Parts: sequence; C-alpha cells; structure tokens
Amino acid sequence: MDKILITYATKTGSTSEIAKFIGDVLQDDGFAVDVSEIGEVVDLSSYQTVVVGSATRMDKVLNEAVKFMLQHQKEFQHKTTAYFLVGVIMKEDTLENLKTLAKSPDVLAWGETGLDFNRMYSPKEICPLFKRYCLSTSQISSTFL
Repeated sequence: MDKILITYATKTGSTSEIAKFIGDVLQDDGFAVDVSEIGEVVDLSSYQTVVVGSATRMDKVLNEAVKFMLQHQKEFQHKTTAYFLVGVIMKEDTLENLKTLAKSPDVLAWGETGLDFNRMYSPKEICPLFKRYCLSTSQISSTFL
C-alpha cells in the first residue's frame, strides 16, 4: 500500500490541527498516513505521496515550509505532491483577481471548507463534506490515493 506523508509548518497550531484532521480522514479510509511537523521529517523515501501544509504570515508561506520544499524539490518530481495553505487572504479579493488566479497552470484546485479549526466550532460530523473536499485531488492525478 502506498504511504502518505502529511507535513506542515505552523505558528499557532491551526495548520497542525488541519494536517491531523486530513490524516485522520485518510486513515479512516484505510490509507497508511504519517503526520509530522516539517522539522521532524528527515527522509521521504518511504512515501509515494507527500502533502505539504503551511500557515501564511503577511501574505507569505512560512520560511520552514519554503526551505523544506526547496530542499526536497528533486524528490517531489518522483512523487505525487499536494499543498495546502492556512490563512490565505488576497489583498484584493475581487472576482477578476480570482479569475486570473484560476487560469494559472500552478493552481489545480481551491476551495473553502467553512471549518473553523482555531476554535473548533465545526463538529467532526461535517467530515463527509470535508472528506470530499480533501479527496478531490484524486480527480487531478490518478496516482494519488
């Protein structure tokens, strides 16, 4: 069975909670998943899929996430790789800017789950909807999941 790594950089813990939630959803579906903070990851060789998450601060991905992605850039070419960001806010959140962003070949999907992991207002029962959102990546790459 393919093994999935979900790794993340966080400042306040929200990204960690989301990474663990994604890991739980995938494990509930029978996948082998490890969830680790970026600083704890030493070797990617046993993973076929790597998911990298980061909080954003002042419109920037956290430095440790950027360093991790650059350090493993060559390895990512031979793995299925997905990314998620927490706290992204566009400076000019207009329909025109969103349309421009959607045309970028680097953007494969985006969405809003409506979950509040900071205060945990959203109960885990919302999982079926969130699960569909998380697993939508499988429609992009047949090798993922």
